Amino acid sequence: MKFENVKIPCVLIVLLCLLAFVSCAGNQNDEIQPQNTYDDKGQDEQSAEPATEAEKVFPHEILDLGGYVFRVLAAEDDKGNGLYYEDLEITEANGEAYNDALYMRNLKIEEQFGVSFKSVNKGDIAGDVKKTVNAGTDEYDFVLPRLHTAWNLIPYCSDLMELKNLSLAESWYDQNCVENLSVAHKLYTVTGSAFTKHYDGIMLLLFNKQILQDNALLDPYAKVRDGKWTLDAMGEMVKSVTRDLNGDGVMDRYDLWGYAQQGDIIGGIINGAGLKYMHKNKDDIPYTMANAERMNMAIDKFLSFYRDYSWDTSREANNAHLSAFWLFPDGKALFNGIMLHYIQWQYRSVEHDFGIIPIPKLDEVQERYYASTNAYHTYCYMMPKTVADPEITAYIFEAMGFYGEKIIKPAYYDICLTRKYTRDDESNEMLDIIFNSTVYDLGLYANFGNISGSVESLIQKGENTYVSSYEKIESKISAAIEKFVESIE
Repeated sequence: MKFENVKIPCVLIVLLCLLAFVSCAGNQNDEIQPQNTYDDKGQDEQSAEPATEAEKVFPHEILDLGGYVFRVLAAEDDKGNGLYYEDLEITEANGEAYNDALYMRNLKIEEQFGVSFKSVNKGDIAGDVKKTVNAGTDEYDFVLPRLHTAWNLIPYCSDLMELKNLSLAESWYDQNCVENLSVAHKLYTVTGSAFTKHYDGIMLLLFNKQILQDNALLDPYAKVRDGKWTLDAMGEMVKSVTRDLNGDGVMDRYDLWGYAQQGDIIGGIINGAGLKYMHKNKDDIPYTMANAERMNMAIDKFLSFYRDYSWDTSREANNAHLSAFWLFPDGKALFNGIMLHYIQWQYRSVEHDFGIIPIPKLDEVQERYYASTNAYHTYCYMMPKTVADPEITAYIFEAMGFYGEKIIKPAYYDICLTRKYTRDDESNEMLDIIFNSTVYDLGLYANFGNISGSVESLIQKGENTYVSSYEKIESKISAAIEKFVESIE
Protein backbone atom coordinates (compact mmCIF):
# COMPACT_ATOMS: atom_id res chain seq x y z
CA MET A 1 0.00 0.00 0.00
CA LYS A 2 1.53 3.29 -1.06
CA PHE A 3 0.92 6.48 0.92
CA GLU A 4 1.36 10.03 -0.35
CA ASN A 5 3.17 12.69 1.66
CA VAL A 6 1.18 14.10 4.56
CA LYS A 7 -0.11 17.61 3.99
CA ILE A 8 0.32 20.18 6.75
CA PRO A 9 -3.42 20.96 6.97
CA CYS A 10 -4.15 17.31 7.66
CA VAL A 11 -1.65 17.24 10.50
CA LEU A 12 -3.18 20.34 12.01
CA ILE A 13 -6.67 18.85 11.76
CA VAL A 14 -5.66 15.67 13.57
CA LEU A 15 -3.81 17.62 16.27
CA LEU A 16 -6.92 19.72 16.81
CA CYS A 17 -8.96 16.50 17.03
CA LEU A 18 -6.66 15.20 19.77
CA LEU A 19 -6.87 18.45 21.75
CA ALA A 20 -10.65 18.52 21.38
CA PHE A 21 -10.93 14.92 22.52
CA VAL A 22 -8.94 15.54 25.68
CA SER A 23 -11.10 18.59 26.42
CA CYS A 24 -14.31 16.69 25.72
CA ALA A 25 -13.26 13.79 27.93
CA GLY A 26 -12.91 16.12 30.87
CA ASN A 27 -16.50 17.36 30.55
CA GLN A 28 -18.44 14.12 30.53
CA ASN A 29 -21.71 13.96 32.46
CA ASP A 30 -21.15 13.39 36.16
CA GLU A 31 -24.80 12.94 37.09
CA ILE A 32 -25.38 9.53 35.51
CA GLN A 33 -23.28 7.25 37.69
CA PRO A 34 -21.96 4.13 35.91
CA GLN A 35 -23.41 1.60 38.35
CA ASN A 36 -24.29 -1.69 36.72
CA THR A 37 -27.58 -3.45 37.43
CA TYR A 38 -26.49 -6.43 35.36
CA ASP A 39 -24.74 -9.39 36.92
CA ASP A 40 -21.47 -8.79 35.06
CA LYS A 41 -18.68 -6.26 35.58
CA GLY A 42 -19.68 -3.89 32.78
CA GLN A 43 -19.15 -0.25 33.63
CA ASP A 44 -18.22 -0.72 37.29
CA GLU A 45 -14.64 -1.52 36.40
CA GLN A 46 -14.49 1.40 33.98
CA SER A 47 -15.36 3.94 36.65
CA ALA A 48 -11.74 4.01 37.82
CA GLU A 49 -9.89 7.11 36.61
CA PRO A 50 -8.07 6.15 33.37
CA ALA A 51 -4.58 7.28 32.49
CA THR A 52 -4.49 10.23 30.13
CA GLU A 53 -3.64 9.61 26.49
CA ALA A 54 -0.27 11.33 26.92
CA GLU A 55 0.75 8.80 29.59
CA LYS A 56 0.07 5.73 27.49
CA VAL A 57 2.81 4.01 25.53
CA PHE A 58 2.61 1.07 23.16
CA PRO A 59 2.83 -1.97 25.48
CA HIS A 60 5.21 -4.05 23.32
CA GLU A 61 8.68 -3.79 21.88
CA ILE A 62 8.71 -1.94 18.56
CA LEU A 63 9.32 -4.48 15.78
CA ASP A 64 10.12 -4.04 12.10
CA LEU A 65 7.87 -6.58 10.38
CA GLY A 66 9.52 -6.17 7.01
CA GLY A 67 6.55 -5.20 4.86
CA TYR A 68 4.02 -7.62 6.34
CA VAL A 69 0.66 -7.25 4.59
CA PHE A 70 -2.19 -7.19 7.09
CA ARG A 71 -5.30 -8.58 5.37
CA VAL A 72 -8.87 -7.87 6.52
CA LEU A 73 -11.99 -9.50 5.05
CA ALA A 74 -15.15 -7.38 5.34
CA ALA A 75 -18.69 -7.53 3.98
CA GLU A 76 -19.28 -6.15 0.49
CA ASP A 77 -21.99 -3.71 1.49
CA ASP A 78 -23.03 -0.91 -0.81
CA LYS A 79 -20.89 2.14 -0.11
CA GLY A 80 -24.01 4.29 -0.06
CA ASN A 81 -25.66 2.58 2.90
CA GLY A 82 -23.20 3.68 5.57
CA LEU A 83 -22.10 0.14 6.41
CA TYR A 84 -19.21 -0.25 4.00
CA TYR A 85 -15.80 -0.77 5.64
CA GLU A 86 -13.07 1.26 3.98
CA ASP A 87 -10.67 2.10 6.83
CA LEU A 88 -7.76 0.32 5.19
CA GLU A 89 -8.45 1.71 1.72
CA ILE A 90 -7.61 5.31 2.62
CA THR A 91 -4.40 6.17 0.74
CA GLU A 92 -4.28 9.96 0.96
CA ALA A 93 -5.45 12.94 2.99
CA ASN A 94 -8.37 14.95 1.61
CA GLY A 95 -9.06 17.52 4.34
CA GLU A 96 -11.91 15.55 5.93
CA ALA A 97 -11.07 14.95 9.60
CA TYR A 98 -12.12 11.30 9.76
CA ASN A 99 -10.55 10.33 6.42
CA ASP A 100 -7.30 12.04 7.40
CA ALA A 101 -7.27 10.37 10.82
CA LEU A 102 -7.56 6.95 9.18
CA TYR A 103 -4.80 7.89 6.78
CA MET A 104 -2.55 9.09 9.59
CA ARG A 105 -3.12 5.95 11.68
CA ASN A 106 -2.38 3.64 8.75
CA LEU A 107 0.68 5.66 7.77
CA LYS A 108 1.98 5.61 11.34
CA ILE A 109 1.79 1.82 11.52
CA GLU A 110 3.39 1.41 8.10
CA GLU A 111 6.33 3.62 9.03
CA GLN A 112 6.83 2.41 12.60
CA PHE A 113 6.30 -1.31 12.13
CA GLY A 114 6.92 -1.96 8.43
CA VAL A 115 3.31 -3.04 7.77
CA SER A 116 0.95 -2.39 4.88
CA PHE A 117 -2.77 -3.11 4.65
CA LYS A 118 -5.06 -4.95 2.30
CA SER A 119 -8.85 -4.81 2.55
CA VAL A 120 -10.95 -7.48 0.82
CA ASN A 121 -14.72 -7.04 0.56
CA LYS A 122 -16.95 -9.99 -0.32
CA GLY A 123 -20.67 -10.68 -0.22
CA ASP A 124 -20.54 -13.88 1.84
CA ILE A 125 -17.76 -13.44 4.36
CA ALA A 126 -19.00 -16.30 6.55
CA GLY A 127 -18.90 -18.72 3.64
CA ASP A 128 -15.47 -17.49 2.60
CA VAL A 129 -14.00 -17.88 6.09
CA LYS A 130 -15.39 -21.39 6.42
CA LYS A 131 -14.03 -22.29 2.99
CA THR A 132 -10.50 -21.01 3.68
CA VAL A 133 -10.31 -22.54 7.16
CA ASN A 134 -11.58 -25.90 5.96
CA ALA A 135 -8.96 -25.77 3.20
CA GLY A 136 -6.26 -24.90 5.74
CA THR A 137 -5.21 -21.76 3.84
CA ASP A 138 -3.97 -18.52 5.42
CA GLU A 139 -5.99 -15.93 3.52
CA TYR A 140 -6.87 -13.27 6.12
CA ASP A 141 -5.45 -11.92 9.35
CA PHE A 142 -8.81 -10.71 10.61
CA VAL A 143 -12.39 -10.92 9.44
CA LEU A 144 -14.89 -8.14 10.09
CA PRO A 145 -18.43 -9.60 10.36
CA ARG A 146 -21.54 -8.12 11.86
CA LEU A 147 -22.40 -9.57 15.27
CA HIS A 148 -25.32 -11.65 14.01
CA THR A 149 -22.87 -13.46 11.72
CA ALA A 150 -19.97 -13.64 14.18
CA TRP A 151 -21.43 -16.34 16.41
CA ASN A 152 -21.59 -18.84 13.55
CA LEU A 153 -17.91 -18.23 12.79
CA ILE A 154 -16.61 -19.17 16.24
CA PRO A 155 -15.69 -22.76 15.23
CA TYR A 156 -13.45 -21.28 12.54
CA CYS A 157 -11.75 -18.61 14.65
CA SER A 158 -9.19 -18.36 17.44
CA ASP A 159 -9.69 -17.63 21.12
CA LEU A 160 -8.37 -14.09 21.51
CA MET A 161 -7.76 -14.62 25.23
CA GLU A 162 -4.84 -16.90 24.38
CA LEU A 163 -2.90 -14.24 22.47
CA LYS A 164 -0.14 -12.57 24.48
CA ASN A 165 0.07 -9.60 22.13
CA LEU A 166 -3.54 -8.58 22.70
CA SER A 167 -3.78 -6.43 25.83
CA LEU A 168 -7.53 -6.96 26.17
CA ALA A 169 -7.74 -5.04 29.45
CA GLU A 170 -6.54 -1.84 27.77
CA SER A 171 -8.84 1.04 26.91
CA TRP A 172 -8.46 0.64 23.14
CA TYR A 173 -10.69 -2.44 23.45
CA ASP A 174 -14.34 -1.98 24.42
CA GLN A 175 -14.32 -3.49 27.90
CA ASN A 176 -18.06 -4.11 27.80
CA CYS A 177 -17.53 -6.29 24.72
CA VAL A 178 -14.64 -8.18 26.33
CA GLU A 179 -16.68 -8.82 29.47
CA ASN A 180 -20.10 -9.45 27.91
CA LEU A 181 -19.13 -11.70 24.97
CA SER A 182 -16.70 -14.09 26.63
CA VAL A 183 -17.97 -17.59 27.34
CA ALA A 184 -16.18 -20.03 29.63
CA HIS A 185 -13.35 -17.46 29.77
CA LYS A 186 -12.87 -17.62 26.00
CA LEU A 187 -13.34 -14.69 23.64
CA TYR A 188 -13.68 -14.94 19.88
CA THR A 189 -14.79 -11.47 18.91
CA VAL A 190 -13.79 -7.98 19.99
CA THR A 191 -14.50 -4.33 19.26
CA GLY A 192 -12.49 -1.24 20.04
CA SER A 193 -10.55 1.70 18.72
CA ALA A 194 -8.90 -0.16 15.86
CA PHE A 195 -12.04 0.76 13.92
CA THR A 196 -15.27 2.62 14.59
CA LYS A 197 -17.89 0.46 12.90
CA HIS A 198 -19.11 -0.93 16.23
CA TYR A 199 -20.33 2.57 17.11
CA ASP A 200 -22.62 2.49 14.10
CA GLY A 201 -24.82 -0.19 15.66
CA ILE A 202 -25.46 1.58 18.97
CA MET A 203 -29.18 2.10 19.58
CA LEU A 204 -30.62 5.43 20.67
CA LEU A 205 -33.57 7.76 20.27
CA LEU A 206 -33.96 10.90 18.20
CA PHE A 207 -36.66 13.43 19.04
CA ASN A 208 -38.22 16.21 16.97
CA LYS A 209 -37.71 19.52 18.80
CA GLN A 210 -40.50 21.33 16.97
CA ILE A 211 -43.12 18.74 17.90
CA LEU A 212 -41.82 18.86 21.46
CA GLN A 213 -42.20 22.65 21.55
CA ASP A 214 -45.59 22.71 19.80
CA ASN A 215 -47.00 20.35 22.42
CA ALA A 216 -45.36 22.07 25.42
CA LEU A 217 -43.65 18.85 26.52
CA LEU A 218 -40.93 18.64 29.14
CA ASP A 219 -37.31 18.64 28.01
CA PRO A 220 -36.07 15.03 27.53
CA TYR A 221 -32.49 16.17 28.20
CA ALA A 222 -33.49 17.29 31.70
CA LYS A 223 -35.25 14.00 32.32
CA VAL A 224 -32.12 12.09 31.30
CA ARG A 225 -29.93 14.17 33.61
CA ASP A 226 -32.35 13.75 36.50
CA GLY A 227 -32.54 9.97 36.02
CA LYS A 228 -36.24 10.25 35.15
CA TRP A 229 -36.12 9.28 31.49
CA THR A 230 -38.17 6.06 31.75
CA LEU A 231 -40.51 3.98 29.59
CA ASP A 232 -43.46 5.55 31.39
CA ALA A 233 -42.18 9.06 30.70
CA MET A 234 -41.66 8.24 27.04
CA GLY A 235 -45.08 6.58 26.79
CA GLU A 236 -46.84 9.63 28.16
CA MET A 237 -45.18 11.85 25.57
CA VAL A 238 -45.90 9.44 22.73
CA LYS A 239 -49.60 9.26 23.62
CA SER A 240 -49.96 13.00 24.07
CA VAL A 241 -48.92 13.92 20.51
CA THR A 242 -50.31 11.09 18.35
CA ARG A 243 -53.35 12.34 16.44
CA ASP A 244 -55.23 12.34 13.14
CA LEU A 245 -54.18 15.71 11.73
CA ASN A 246 -56.48 15.81 8.70
CA GLY A 247 -59.48 14.28 10.45
CA ASP A 248 -60.08 11.58 7.83
CA GLY A 249 -60.28 8.82 10.47
CA VAL A 250 -57.21 7.03 9.10
CA MET A 251 -53.77 7.24 10.64
CA ASP A 252 -51.27 7.50 7.80
CA ARG A 253 -48.15 9.41 6.79
CA TYR A 254 -50.05 12.71 6.76
CA ASP A 255 -50.80 12.48 10.49
CA LEU A 256 -48.70 12.87 13.61
CA TRP A 257 -47.18 9.87 15.33
CA GLY A 258 -45.57 9.69 18.72
CA TYR A 259 -43.07 6.96 17.92
CA ALA A 260 -41.44 5.48 14.86
CA GLN A 261 -38.82 2.77 15.14
CA GLN A 262 -36.56 0.49 13.21
CA GLY A 263 -38.06 -2.97 13.75
CA ASP A 264 -34.95 -4.62 15.18
CA ILE A 265 -34.52 -2.08 17.96
CA ILE A 266 -36.78 -4.10 20.28
CA GLY A 267 -33.73 -5.77 21.81
CA GLY A 268 -32.45 -2.29 22.53
CA ILE A 269 -35.59 -1.48 24.49
CA ILE A 270 -35.08 -4.62 26.60
CA ASN A 271 -31.41 -3.84 27.22
CA GLY A 272 -32.20 -0.19 27.88
CA ALA A 273 -34.53 -1.36 30.65
CA GLY A 274 -31.52 -2.86 32.41
CA LEU A 275 -32.34 -6.40 31.27
CA LYS A 276 -30.59 -9.03 29.21
CA TYR A 277 -31.76 -12.10 27.37
CA MET A 278 -28.59 -13.80 28.57
CA HIS A 279 -26.55 -13.46 31.76
CA LYS A 280 -23.44 -15.35 32.91
CA ASN A 281 -22.62 -17.14 36.15
CA LYS A 282 -19.37 -17.07 38.14
CA ASP A 283 -17.85 -19.61 35.74
CA ASP A 284 -18.62 -17.36 32.76
CA ILE A 285 -21.34 -19.73 31.50
CA PRO A 286 -24.52 -18.18 30.00
CA TYR A 287 -27.93 -18.58 31.58
CA THR A 288 -31.27 -16.83 31.16
CA MET A 289 -34.62 -16.06 32.85
CA ALA A 290 -32.80 -14.10 35.54
CA ASN A 291 -35.52 -11.55 36.29
CA ALA A 292 -38.93 -12.52 34.91
CA GLU A 293 -40.79 -9.92 36.98
CA ARG A 294 -38.90 -6.93 35.56
CA MET A 295 -38.92 -8.43 32.06
CA ASN A 296 -42.72 -8.64 32.24
CA MET A 297 -42.85 -5.09 33.53
CA ALA A 298 -40.65 -3.82 30.68
CA ILE A 299 -42.75 -5.56 28.02
CA ASP A 300 -45.99 -4.22 29.51
CA LYS A 301 -44.69 -0.66 29.66
CA PHE A 302 -43.40 -0.79 26.10
CA LEU A 303 -46.60 -2.32 24.73
CA SER A 304 -48.68 0.36 26.43
CA PHE A 305 -47.61 2.82 23.73
CA TYR A 306 -45.96 0.67 21.10
CA ARG A 307 -49.04 -1.36 20.27
CA ASP A 308 -51.87 1.08 20.82
CA TYR A 309 -50.52 4.52 20.05
CA SER A 310 -47.82 4.17 17.39
CA TRP A 311 -46.45 2.05 14.59
CA ASP A 312 -43.83 -0.63 14.19
CA THR A 313 -41.60 0.78 11.50
CA SER A 314 -39.76 -2.37 10.52
CA ARG A 315 -38.75 -2.58 6.89
CA GLU A 316 -41.36 -5.30 6.43
CA ALA A 317 -44.22 -2.98 7.43
CA ASN A 318 -47.34 -3.54 5.32
CA ASN A 319 -47.50 0.19 4.66
CA ALA A 320 -43.94 1.05 3.69
CA HIS A 321 -44.68 4.78 3.65
CA LEU A 322 -45.23 4.57 7.42
CA SER A 323 -41.71 3.38 8.10
CA ALA A 324 -39.22 5.35 10.18
CA PHE A 325 -37.44 6.21 6.96
CA TRP A 326 -40.42 8.38 6.01
CA LEU A 327 -42.12 9.49 9.21
CA PHE A 328 -39.29 10.99 11.22
CA PRO A 329 -37.41 12.68 8.36
CA ASP A 330 -40.73 14.16 7.21
CA GLY A 331 -41.34 15.63 10.66
CA LYS A 332 -44.31 13.33 11.37
CA ALA A 333 -43.00 11.51 14.47
CA LEU A 334 -41.88 12.78 17.87
CA PHE A 335 -39.46 9.95 18.59
CA ASN A 336 -37.40 7.73 16.33
CA GLY A 337 -35.79 4.55 17.67
CA ILE A 338 -32.77 4.06 15.45
CA MET A 339 -29.12 3.03 15.16
CA LEU A 340 -26.37 5.62 15.23
CA HIS A 341 -25.20 5.15 11.66
CA TYR A 342 -28.53 6.35 10.30
CA ILE A 343 -27.74 9.83 11.60
CA GLN A 344 -24.63 9.88 9.43
CA TRP A 345 -26.14 8.06 6.47
CA GLN A 346 -29.73 9.28 6.07
CA TYR A 347 -30.52 12.10 8.48
CA ARG A 348 -27.80 14.67 7.86
CA SER A 349 -30.06 16.56 5.45
CA VAL A 350 -33.20 16.46 7.63
CA GLU A 351 -34.56 20.01 7.78
CA HIS A 352 -36.22 19.94 11.19
CA ASP A 353 -34.08 20.18 14.32
CA PHE A 354 -33.69 17.00 16.36
CA GLY A 355 -31.94 15.86 19.52
CA ILE A 356 -30.32 12.62 20.66
CA ILE A 357 -31.12 10.79 23.91
CA PRO A 358 -30.56 7.29 25.34
CA ILE A 359 -33.10 4.50 25.27
CA PRO A 360 -35.26 5.01 28.39
CA LYS A 361 -34.77 3.13 31.65
CA LEU A 362 -37.43 0.77 32.94
CA ASP A 363 -38.12 2.98 35.97
CA GLU A 364 -36.40 5.43 38.28
CA VAL A 365 -35.23 2.55 40.49
CA GLN A 366 -32.87 1.54 37.69
CA GLU A 367 -29.58 3.24 38.47
CA ARG A 368 -28.32 4.05 34.98
CA TYR A 369 -28.92 3.97 31.22
CA TYR A 370 -27.85 1.22 28.83
CA ALA A 371 -27.08 1.44 25.12
CA SER A 372 -27.60 -1.84 23.29
CA THR A 373 -25.48 -2.77 20.29
CA ASN A 374 -27.57 -4.02 17.40
CA ALA A 375 -26.71 -7.47 16.06
CA TYR A 376 -27.21 -6.46 12.42
CA HIS A 377 -25.42 -3.11 12.44
CA THR A 378 -22.50 -3.68 14.84
CA TYR A 379 -19.22 -4.90 13.41
CA CYS A 380 -16.54 -6.83 15.28
CA TYR A 381 -13.13 -8.40 14.62
CA MET A 382 -12.34 -12.13 14.62
CA MET A 383 -9.14 -14.05 13.79
CA PRO A 384 -9.42 -17.13 11.53
CA LYS A 385 -7.75 -20.28 12.89
CA THR A 386 -5.52 -20.60 9.85
CA VAL A 387 -3.52 -17.40 10.47
CA ALA A 388 0.10 -18.51 10.08
CA ASP A 389 1.49 -16.45 12.97
CA PRO A 390 -1.34 -15.44 15.34
CA GLU A 391 0.97 -13.42 17.61
CA ILE A 392 2.21 -11.25 14.74
CA THR A 393 -1.38 -10.65 13.64
CA ALA A 394 -2.31 -9.83 17.24
CA TYR A 395 0.67 -7.46 17.50
CA ILE A 396 -0.42 -5.50 14.43
CA PHE A 397 -4.04 -5.38 15.57
CA GLU A 398 -2.84 -4.10 18.94
CA ALA A 399 -1.02 -1.29 17.16
CA MET A 400 -4.15 -0.51 15.14
CA GLY A 401 -6.12 -0.18 18.36
CA PHE A 402 -3.45 1.77 20.23
CA TYR A 403 -3.07 4.39 17.51
CA GLY A 404 -6.76 4.23 16.69
CA GLU A 405 -7.52 5.46 20.20
CA LYS A 406 -5.06 8.32 19.82
CA ILE A 407 -5.91 9.37 16.27
CA ILE A 408 -9.13 7.86 14.89
CA LYS A 409 -11.45 7.89 17.88
CA PRO A 410 -11.07 11.63 18.55
CA ALA A 411 -11.84 12.43 14.91
CA TYR A 412 -14.87 10.16 14.79
CA TYR A 413 -16.25 11.17 18.13
CA ASP A 414 -15.43 14.83 18.47
CA ILE A 415 -15.51 16.07 14.88
CA CYS A 416 -17.75 13.70 12.94
CA LEU A 417 -20.33 13.20 15.68
CA THR A 418 -20.29 16.06 18.13
CA ARG A 419 -19.79 18.74 15.49
CA LYS A 420 -20.93 17.49 12.11
CA TYR A 421 -23.89 15.21 12.79
CA THR A 422 -25.38 16.50 16.04
CA ARG A 423 -27.06 19.87 16.36
CA ASP A 424 -26.67 21.01 19.95
CA ASP A 425 -24.37 20.73 22.94
CA GLU A 426 -26.92 18.62 24.82
CA SER A 427 -26.72 15.88 22.20
CA ASN A 428 -22.95 15.81 22.71
CA GLU A 429 -23.56 15.27 26.40
CA MET A 430 -26.05 12.49 25.63
CA LEU A 431 -23.51 10.78 23.37
CA ASP A 432 -21.08 10.70 26.28
CA ILE A 433 -23.68 8.79 28.28
CA ILE A 434 -24.59 6.49 25.38
CA PHE A 435 -21.02 5.65 24.35
CA ASN A 436 -20.08 4.80 27.93
CA SER A 437 -23.07 2.50 28.35
CA THR A 438 -22.67 -0.10 25.61
CA VAL A 439 -24.24 -3.52 26.17
CA TYR A 440 -23.39 -6.66 24.21
CA ASP A 441 -26.18 -9.13 24.93
CA LEU A 442 -25.30 -12.76 24.19
CA GLY A 443 -28.98 -13.47 23.76
CA LEU A 444 -29.20 -11.09 20.81
CA TYR A 445 -26.17 -12.51 18.99
CA ALA A 446 -26.06 -16.19 19.91
CA ASN A 447 -29.86 -16.32 20.32
CA PHE A 448 -29.63 -19.66 22.13
CA GLY A 449 -32.89 -21.55 21.63
CA ASN A 450 -34.35 -18.49 19.87
CA ILE A 451 -34.72 -16.66 23.20
CA SER A 452 -34.50 -13.14 21.76
CA GLY A 453 -36.47 -14.05 18.66
CA SER A 454 -39.37 -15.38 20.74
CA VAL A 455 -39.56 -12.21 22.86
CA GLU A 456 -39.42 -9.94 19.81
CA SER A 457 -42.11 -12.00 18.12
CA LEU A 458 -44.58 -11.69 20.99
CA ILE A 459 -43.93 -7.94 21.23
CA GLN A 460 -44.57 -7.56 17.50
CA LYS A 461 -47.89 -9.32 18.07
CA GLY A 462 -48.74 -6.98 20.92
CA GLU A 463 -48.78 -9.77 23.49
CA ASN A 464 -47.02 -10.32 26.78
CA THR A 465 -46.80 -14.05 27.23
CA TYR A 466 -43.15 -13.95 28.20
CA VAL A 467 -43.26 -16.52 31.00
CA SER A 468 -45.31 -19.10 29.10
CA SER A 469 -43.31 -18.49 25.90
CA TYR A 470 -40.08 -19.00 27.81
CA GLU A 471 -41.33 -22.21 29.42
CA LYS A 472 -42.00 -23.67 25.98
CA ILE A 473 -38.41 -23.18 24.87
CA GLU A 474 -36.56 -23.45 28.20
CA SER A 475 -35.16 -26.92 27.54
CA LYS A 476 -34.17 -25.89 24.03
CA ILE A 477 -32.28 -22.86 25.38
CA SER A 478 -30.42 -24.94 27.98
CA ALA A 479 -29.49 -27.58 25.41
CA ALA A 480 -28.19 -24.93 22.99
CA ILE A 481 -26.04 -23.32 25.70
CA GLU A 482 -24.67 -26.68 26.82
CA LYS A 483 -23.86 -27.70 23.26
CA PHE A 484 -22.03 -24.46 22.59
CA VAL A 485 -19.98 -24.56 25.80
CA GLU A 486 -18.96 -28.15 25.06
CA SER A 487 -17.86 -27.14 21.57
CA ILE A 488 -15.35 -24.57 22.84
CA GLU A 489 -14.00 -26.35 25.94
